[in-house]
Amino acid sequence: MLTAYVSAGGTVLSPSTAAYSGGLQLLDGHFFAAARGEDIRPSTRGRFLSASAGYLIRPLSPYAGGLAIGYRRSYAPSREEALEISLPLLMGNKRITTLFAPTYVISRSGVRWTYRWQSDFYGLPEPLFAGFLFDAQPLQDGVSGVFALHVGARF
Repeated sequence: MLTAYVSAGGTVLSPSTAAYSGGLQLLDGHFFAAARGEDIRPSTRGRFLSASAGYLIRPLSPYAGGLAIGYRRSYAPSREEALEISLPLLMGNKRITTLFAPTYVISRSGVRWTYRWQSDFYGLPEPLFAGFLFDAQPLQDGVSGVFALHVGARF
């Protein structure tokens, strides 16, 4: 199953910022892959592209969890390349799907983290969906959260 989405929102601590992102997620049996780009405006706040792939186990029917390893290239606030290690947990049914993914970004400047919560609701005509996402992440001046609404399609 392939999912594509775009989102727009803002940061919790600073109402004058805007956050935009887009991504692709692939789930095929136990295989999980994701590619994502994000831009937080003003662009000095954060801009990156990431790609990861991993393996999921399914101990109970609506739940799946696993490990994904990837690459992240940051363009703001500074240029940086990093290893990404994520622990995705997926829950869902035909009406709603939720992804919770703690992600650790390991680079030459240290280890940073992001906790992502993304929920998709399938009340729109197929294959469309709408939902929201929330990212808690460290920034240079503290911890911030990005809240965004998104729309997408699942194939």
